Amino acid sequence: QGFATALVHFNSPYQITYNIGLTTIGCEFIIMFFAVSGFLRDRKYQMEAIVYSTPIAKKHFFTSRFLGVFAPSLLAFSMCLLGFVLGTLMPHLDPERLAPFQLNAYLWTWLIIVLPNVIICCSLLASIAILTKNNVATYIAAFFEQTQ
Repeated sequence: QGFATALVHFNSPYQITYNIGLTTIGCEFIIMFFAVSGFLRDRKYQMEAIVYSTPIAKKHFFTSRFLGVFAPSLLAFSMCLLGFVLGTLMPHLDPERLAPFQLNAYLWTWLIIVLPNVIICCSLLASIAILTKNNVATYIAAFFEQTQ
């Protein structure tokens, strides 16, 4: 948060949204590793026969796997906001370029940028991982999702 255009506060709602928007561009790659681990580990460790022979409904199985990918992904990107809040406490920042702390600016940014990006990325990568059951296909999907 040590950079902002002239006459813009480091912790203004615009700057918070801009920085988090740039940060979440890379969310596909982190979510990709969570998706590969969460959805493809049964195949990797040859546990599919055991897992699929249990009396669990597909809906519950895939919901739990999706939440196992979604929750850590959301937690990881929520920590970015905490980092930006803590960044405003750094002593080297010009105090004249800091606005008073506004919690609603951070919460709004989390609600309109972080949450939708994580939901969309998790859904897309989970779908690719489930349908292809292939690590490379999931990696490629994350790369092409990033370039769009």
